[in-house]
Amino acid sequence: MKNVSERMYLKKIYFLFNYIIPVVFMAGIIFYFSAQPSLKSGLSVPWEIILRKGAHFLEYALLVVFLARLFFKGRHYSIRNTFLWAFLLSVGYACLDEFHQLFVVGRSGKLLDVGIDTVSILTALFFYLFYLTNFKVRKFLWRGLSWFIIYAIIVSTMFWRAIMFTESNSDVIIDDGDRNAKDNQVIEEGFLSNTTRTEEEKKNFSSDLSEKESEKKLERKRSDRMSANAREEVSLPERVVWLVTFTTQSPFAKWDQLHEEACEEASLIMLKYYNDGKELTKQIAEKEIQQLVKYQLERYGDFYDTNIQATKEIGENFYHLNNLKIIQDFTIGDLKKELVQGNIILIPTAGRELHNPNFTPPGPLYHNLVIIGYDDTAIKDSAGRKVDGVFITNDPGTRRGKNYKYDQKVLYQAIHDFPGDVNKILTGEKRAIVLVH
Repeated sequence: MKNVSERMYLKKIYFLFNYIIPVVFMAGIIFYFSAQPSLKSGLSVPWEIILRKGAHFLEYALLVVFLARLFFKGRHYSIRNTFLWAFLLSVGYACLDEFHQLFVVGRSGKLLDVGIDTVSILTALFFYLFYLTNFKVRKFLWRGLSWFIIYAIIVSTMFWRAIMFTESNSDVIIDDGDRNAKDNQVIEEGFLSNTTRTEEEKKNFSSDLSEKESEKKLERKRSDRMSANAREEVSLPERVVWLVTFTTQSPFAKWDQLHEEACEEASLIMLKYYNDGKELTKQIAEKEIQQLVKYQLERYGDFYDTNIQATKEIGENFYHLNNLKIIQDFTIGDLKKELVQGNIILIPTAGRELHNPNFTPPGPLYHNLVIIGYDDTAIKDSAGRKVDGVFITNDPGTRRGKNYKYDQKVLYQAIHDFPGDVNKILTGEKRAIVLVH
């Protein structure tokens, strides 16, 4: 009797390690990689997409094979039941995985990804069961294969179109007399790959920034000698708002890697078009974002998370905006004084401190937006929360960002310049760019 109990115990241990743990391990691997805010290989966008989807394909191929082993060999299910349960559990987990990514910063849940995962699942399942079973059972697999091929072609076509859209947005022709028609090609092949700028050039760029930062520190010291009480008191109106043309950082709701990082570019574009008094359409905004990103890649090597000093230099060098100034250690009253004079303000923030319900939870760690006015009489912000006055903004992080109202105190507390590490954003100084209009 004792030997029988021992054998039963060993069988359970064998079943656990041989069938259960591989499934749990693979599901855990998928969950871990989906929880990463941003996985960047440094490749150009099309190859980046292919690499990511290829990884998805492999992950779900292994998961469904482990599940099929569990049901077919471990539980001795029939071939039909093995196929059914392995398929349903794998596709169900793929749906949950995409839902999980909705709550991860820098990631997004997409039905297309579920479709790609399903192709992977069916491919691995067909091959695994085909070579395990006899000829009679294989007829069952062949009957479903034709439908699978049609499904795979449809999903592959959608995937290829997604890559081509990311690689080029040149379908929209923009009639702009000041620009050459050939500029309608907004993304050139592979332009998102790292440029070949030498290490020496990077050091020189960093050195130039350091010298300018030193000059700004001296100005800050001189400014700090003035006490708040010594500043000139100005009688401010209760409400001021300027008509500033608006764009989101993703004009066509294409929230890929480029557009998720484009809040600085979109904010600069709004400053430029306010300064020039021009209208800004979705087509023009998309074109401007692509050109700004390309400019930064060619000159600096990347376009991610620029601080206020670097953003100002881009505005001066690319848009020739010579009326930009940096302010720091300011108060809420200082911001209002700038607005009263007709100036608008580009601010860097710790995005999650804004508590904007329109952001994909939990929100961006670092985010830029434009203050276009204020209203001291407002009793609610755009989210419906009670406030004692609001700043009126054009927030490019959401399609509802036009004239978005933030609690003055909440917005002020969230202002932090990029300190070099996005995870240390709350240590950034209070700095902003003012467009002197």
